[in-house]
Amino acid sequence: MNSGLEKFDPDFEYFRSTMHLTLIRSLPCCICGAGEVAPAYSRNPAHGHRKDALASDEFTIPLCGKPHLEYDPTGYRAGSEAWFIRKLKETAELLRARHMLLAMAELLLIERGVL
Repeated sequence: MNSGLEKFDPDFEYFRSTMHLTLIRSLPCCICGAGEVAPAYSRNPAHGHRKDALASDEFTIPLCGKPHLEYDPTGYRAGSEAWFIRKLKETAELLRARHMLLAMAELLLIERGVL
């Protein structure tokens, strides 16, 4: 039985950046446009998510309370991947337009096939 989950790569290199997460928090919610947001991490194992670790920081989008709670509360589902990647691209473009996209985050998103 194929669960649709991608296997976790034990050699995955994480990007951790307080500055990147601060920039994500400065954006409006990517669903409703509200101001108070928190970074919502991808739940895809290919993005570094696993039981004991959040995904790498470049795989975050700005979501406010209700959408954040509604975003895949039960975990990663293959069907949500296209939606998350679309929102991730929109987030990167918004940061780029504001001259706030960190070079390292942009480079990793390009190398990892998102941008």
